[in-house]
Amino acid sequence: MKNASLLRTLCFPSAVAFLVSIQPLNLRGGDGESGVEYFERHVRPLLAEKCFSCHGRGQRKGMLSLDHREALMAGGESGSVVVEGKPDESLLIEAIDYTGSIQMPPDGKLSDREIEVLKKWVALGVPWPVEASPSASGMRNPGSITEQDRQFWSFRPIQEPELPTVRKADWPRQPLDRFVLNRLEAEGLEPTTEVDRRTYIRRLSLDLIGLPPTESEITSFLNDESIDSYEQLVDRLLNSPQYGERWSRHWLDISRYGEDQAHTFQARRYPSG
Repeated sequence: MKNASLLRTLCFPSAVAFLVSIQPLNLRGGDGESGVEYFERHVRPLLAEKCFSCHGRGQRKGMLSLDHREALMAGGESGSVVVEGKPDESLLIEAIDYTGSIQMPPDGKLSDREIEVLKKWVALGVPWPVEASPSASGMRNPGSITEQDRQFWSFRPIQEPELPTVRKADWPRQPLDRFVLNRLEAEGLEPTTEVDRRTYIRRLSLDLIGLPPTESEITSFLNDESIDSYEQLVDRLLNSPQYGERWSRHWLDISRYGEDQAHTFQARRYPSG
């Protein structure tokens, strides 16, 4: 009897260890394996092999993305696809089980083990590495607007700022001039006097189109006595092709655009000659 009792004592722990070892997966995915480790070891490779061609790497078939956890939880055209901790209530599990109208993958059902992987993943609460979240990568569902987006300057409501006080109250011609003069006075500087019309057209032309005005343009402006002659000059320069040519060069610099003729081996040495 002692031998039989001893045998049962020795065999029971071994049997338990054996039964645990043959389980295809447990909720932690292995001895001491966290939910994130379970995802990286079992779930991500499965998603990459079976799902990413339609729902990953920027692909959003049915408006469903599996690139990030938040994208998955947002669902797709059919609505939410995952209920955390409840695989039996998740559309994703219904689709891979082929028990509903939606069957995924469409070209063949997953194996029983692969289905079990995803079921246990959902039962774990859909663990996902923090670094793979869209909050870290900047990716989110198209059309969604966050509170951070609303704080961008162009989306904020227009507010009338309080006009600053200035000592030379007769200098400003419009409200904006008060801000300029206020800063000048704070720095101990005096505003420059108004330039003559010849200097004005030259400065404006060089600033806007990068070219000096012609003699005929100068003469025309000097002889223009209309009230809005300054406004007309500005509008004419802004509407000129030269304005677009000048400022597009700066825009192309920002976009790092460039072109050369290095690929042309028979190029003329002096093309302007």
